[in-house]
Amino acid sequence: MNKRKQKQIRRILAAKRTEKCGQINAELQETIEYLEKRVHLLRAKLSIQRINLKAYVLEQAINIKRQIVTERFGNVLLGLASGMIGGIIGMFMWVLCIL
Repeated sequence: MNKRKQKQIRRILAAKRTEKCGQINAELQETIEYLEKRVHLLRAKLSIQRINLKAYVLEQAINIKRQIVTERFGNVLLGLASGMIGGIIGMFMWVLCIL
């Protein structure tokens, strides 16, 4: 391979590594963006009502973390259930093949 193709391959591989790292932090980045938008929109309301902004943001962050955990837990349970159903169907097909 010539140097140009090697450079292109290195760039592609580096971009893929960067993309994987970005996917890991995507949920955290979305949470930060959501909180920044909420703070910007609610700043006027909160200043009128004299509510502690820091406590509100902390409460919202905790709620979002809970939502993420429950979604992941639901996905794990769904995966386990589908695996068990697939196993049962597989065993049934295996028995039918033997007969």
